[in-house]
Amino acid sequence: MNIIIKTMNDLISIIIPAYNAETRIKFTLESIINQDYKELEIIVVDDASGDKTSKIADGVLDASGRAYKIITHEHNGGECASRNTGIKHAKGKYICFVDADDLIEKNFVSCLHDIIAGNDIAFCGLVDRFTDGRKDILRPKAPGMPKPVTGEELILCRNIPPAVCCLYDTDFVRQYSLMFSEGCSAGGDVEFMTKALCRAEKVTFTSECLYIYIHHDNMGSVRDNDT
Repeated sequence: MNIIIKTMNDLISIIIPAYNAETRIKFTLESIINQDYKELEIIVVDDASGDKTSKIADGVLDASGRAYKIITHEHNGGECASRNTGIKHAKGKYICFVDADDLIEKNFVSCLHDIIAGNDIAFCGLVDRFTDGRKDILRPKAPGMPKPVTGEELILCRNIPPAVCCLYDTDFVRQYSLMFSEGCSAGGDVEFMTKALCRAEKVTFTSECLYIYIHHDNMGSVRDNDT
């Protein structure tokens, strides 16, 4: 018999790659600070920004009472490199990623934590939100599929979730040395998720749309150098 022990005291590391995000990171961090799940470790990886990203992040987080760390790259390496840095420094039992110009619903972490026990990955749907006034688009993931499923089943039915919509078991990530391929200017999410799902024996999900993907004029808060 397999006995699964889950506790609300499980530490969850939230990794935020950030590059020149001074105009948006405050709102992103506030949505993380306001999570109804308490045991969080917030990791901001500043990818050699040329603006006040780190200063703003430090001010917001210092006032929050949440556990956090800000890691600064000496040279810009791109979003994939920043996420890898976060993975290496994470202490949580579970990890997730939030981009520095996006938002998460208040129950994003708690909802995924509620369903991940005994699974390698848990994920949710997302909301496309537009700053030009267009109506939100809801994108629930894997509706109608049984759960849990294998990662291979998700790949075969072309239902691969974005990397940011997922909560990952940290032991699973490290067991298979799952990292993002650095130097990618596009497609890093798909490449990482394909590797992860090929290894995942059990994946579960909620069709609730809990991650808010912001579409704005300066899309791509983290960029690779000249690629």
